Amino acid sequence: MEEALHDSAIERIEKTQEGYSFWLKSIPIKISIILSVNPSRGGFNFDLSHYIKTPSQIGPYRPSRPWGDSKDYALNLAISSITQYYKQAIKEGHIPTKDWLYPTQYAPLSDPPQLEPNLEPQQKVLYQKLNEEKYFLAKIYIGGLHVLQQKDNPDQLSLAAHSLRELMEKIPLYADIRIKPPVSLGAKVREIYDIWKCMGPLHQKDETIKDTGKDNKKITKQIDSFFEWYENNIPTRNEQLRETLRELDSSRSSVPDELEKINIKIWDTIRTYFVKLAHHNNMESSREEFKGYLSALERFLLDRIKPRTFEDFEEIDALIGVQTGNDKQAKD
Repeated sequence: MEEALHDSAIERIEKTQEGYSFWLKSIPIKISIILSVNPSRGGFNFDLSHYIKTPSQIGPYRPSRPWGDSKDYALNLAISSITQYYKQAIKEGHIPTKDWLYPTQYAPLSDPPQLEPNLEPQQKVLYQKLNEEKYFLAKIYIGGLHVLQQKDNPDQLSLAAHSLRELMEKIPLYADIRIKPPVSLGAKVREIYDIWKCMGPLHQKDETIKDTGKDNKKITKQIDSFFEWYENNIPTRNEQLRETLRELDSSRSSVPDELEKINIKIWDTIRTYFVKLAHHNNMESSREEFKGYLSALERFLLDRIKPRTFEDFEEIDALIGVQTGNDKQAKD
């Protein structure tokens, strides 16, 4: 990792919640690297906020293998995929400019797209908060709102619902909670399948169980191992949601179990609505109903990641003034 962090092409580098950000010399643009566990093969994936295309290149370089078998190696590959072309261009006498960097889907948005009608106040606040912390979530959210404004799109509600469903599925990432276990479910099932394939079906035509001696013990041991792994690594949706809601709550206040269950029920009701609509299983839903569920989702998230207070302290003063006046009148 030390070699990557001290690359001669880098002006400075910072550690972030998702991975790292760095700036190339003479180019005032932040390049972000998102590192994530690869759930199927192990190791780490990397995603870049920008690709590079210098005058020496035919087109932007897109890494063909955005993965490393360790976090350090993945970081090294991510950084070198930019800096190797930067240094080659400098060596050939080119002057670096910001035009060398091409934003990818992981690049943050500076401002929300211009939507008509304009975003509502709570939508602007939610967008800004998501963009500050996890900008890829902000893109999913604003993409859904963008589709919702396409009045000439006959499938706008289902397409917008798809984006909002994706936002809800990925919201654990906002709280830095992994969504999938480090080993895929398919890989663990394959371990049992390989043993079963060698043994053949255990249940015979005469309804008896075939006795395969040591192989029986082998597969039963593997089954025990599988369900022990499953129990320890695959949380139920409610368990993961409970953890997510606790981590999202910026006040870190303790919520009674019964109220927590109500919150989970509210979330699941909103999610079910968007899932059904995204899959075209609720085609009778109206635009007004959609907007009601959308507003409920926005308020639900904002109440946790940006709890509502009296945003305008003059309002507090006004309330205090009214109360004081009422008290004086009561005394008179």
